[in-house]
Amino acid sequence: MEITEIIKDAAMYPLNHKKELLIVMAIDLIITIFGILGNMNLHSLQTDAANYLLNVADMINLGGAYALTNNGIGEAGLIGIIGLIIAYIISFLLIGYGIDIVKLGIQKDDAVPEINPKGQIINGIKIFIINFIYVIIPTLVMIVLLQVNVILGAIVGLILIISFMFGLLMAQCRLANTGSLGAALNIPEALKDINNVGIVKVLAVSIVLFVLAFILDKILLVIANILGPMGGINFISPILAAICTGYLFFFAYRAIGLMYADNDAYS
Repeated sequence: MEITEIIKDAAMYPLNHKKELLIVMAIDLIITIFGILGNMNLHSLQTDAANYLLNVADMINLGGAYALTNNGIGEAGLIGIIGLIIAYIISFLLIGYGIDIVKLGIQKDDAVPEINPKGQIINGIKIFIINFIYVIIPTLVMIVLLQVNVILGAIVGLILIISFMFGLLMAQCRLANTGSLGAALNIPEALKDINNVGIVKVLAVSIVLFVLAFILDKILLVIANILGPMGGINFISPILAAICTGYLFFFAYRAIGLMYADNDAYS
């Protein structure tokens, strides 16, 4: 497919599946809520007695007063931990669902995946492992080279980071296409896939996704700054964020799948 065809298809994909889009938006909102509650409650563990009363007021404003009982900090911390755990589990599910969207994109299937909690959470965990490996390797190499020569380390490190960034994109596609963690962690083959798909196509799709994400992020930031001084509980920003990220979620994973569909190794 041509780059313009990939972008057009990906742009319409979420709009053609409004029901699933709304579900993803709702899940994203739930993740945000649990994440806020988790961070909010865990934060109370890090305060001293003088600041604790101030945190009580903040938590009441955020609707978290239920966490503050006679046991105070202890129960708030427990709820915070539970909130973060739930947020991570749901996040893994959502990432795994995204990988299934990539798989259908590779197959050029216009359908949307069914929710499969077990399989998608497992794939979400696999993506976490893949991301860690593809980030830690160039980072460690860069750190070592910087100790030898700053200029050499910076140049080689930057090249490695960019290469592994695109390799990570291919690794996620390889996981979606094969279901194999081993195939995704085959770094030489993942890097080779960049050429198989086409460097220009990979770069173009990546730039479009980055620009779209950047624009949406700035729009949300402006809205948050406008609503911030209004005080009280701000429900509008998380809802708008869920709408934007939900659309971007479908758009990005669909575009990545369609891009990888042109991999010469599988044609």
